[in-house]
Amino acid sequence: MKAAGYVRVSTPQQKEKGSHHNQKEQLQEYASSRDDIEEIEIFQDVAISGQDPSRDEYQDLMDRLSEFDAVIVRDLSRLGRSMKQLIEDIEEMGRKDVEFITIQENLDTSTAQGKLLFHIMGAFAEFYANSKREETMARAQRYKENGKGWGRPQKLSEDVIVNQLLPDRKKGVSYHQA
Repeated sequence: MKAAGYVRVSTPQQKEKGSHHNQKEQLQEYASSRDDIEEIEIFQDVAISGQDPSRDEYQDLMDRLSEFDAVIVRDLSRLGRSMKQLIEDIEEMGRKDVEFITIQENLDTSTAQGKLLFHIMGAFAEFYANSKREETMARAQRYKENGKGWGRPQKLSEDVIVNQLLPDRKKGVSYHQA
């Protein structure tokens, strides 16, 4: 059996700590512990959110699914954080007769129990991502209510924009010329 391993870390700090190397080692050890896996090819996305569908290595893996018999990840959250996307990915793997295996959850979609566990774990991964998003939005609202700025500060004051730049733009003067 030829397997694909997928490794992802979300932050530059995780990259600095070598989390992606640890995941890769875990996948290689798992593959070598199974008699039916002859080869494993590793795909790695480093410092990229699991909610970002444009991850290069993830896209490469999904484009090449038919070359593999199984896709192995350390845990479900490495493949992605959106339940909808996880379900679509696993269904795509199923259509191409590719097993999906997670090491930590001991999930194997070739079994009915594995399919059920996949849906439960995916719901928890999506819940976690939504909770983080809600926390961030609540923090932004608190900053706003307290009169503090949220995000990158403006480089130019509103006064400069309204009283200097806009009148010049109406006269045909570019921002660089102003």
